[in-house]
Amino acid sequence: MTTKLPLKPDVFLILMILIDGDAHGYGIIKEAEARTDGELKLQAGALYRRLKWMLDEGLIGEIDERPTGSDDRRRYYRISALGIEAVKAEATRMARLVDAARARDLVKDPSR
Repeated sequence: MTTKLPLKPDVFLILMILIDGDAHGYGIIKEAEARTDGELKLQAGALYRRLKWMLDEGLIGEIDERPTGSDDRRRYYRISALGIEAVKAEATRMARLVDAARARDLVKDPSR
């Protein structure tokens, strides 16, 4: 894997969104807000710079297929095999950190 961990939070979130299916930029913005209860608001300019970086890194690809009835001007993105590998590695890294925090009673265990 060429992408170094840790991933930036917005990159991780974008990959988490794309692992569930292809999406266009505005759809990613709306889904990011929904998944974070409005805590993370991706700005269009920043999002497209990040998407370009992710394309250059091979984490995602732009796809030509469009859902029926979609606007032809929208660019759709799909997570790549490298992107799946990166998001899994980052989720594992973060889970280990949360486990370490729980062991020190810094984070409440949701099962208790």
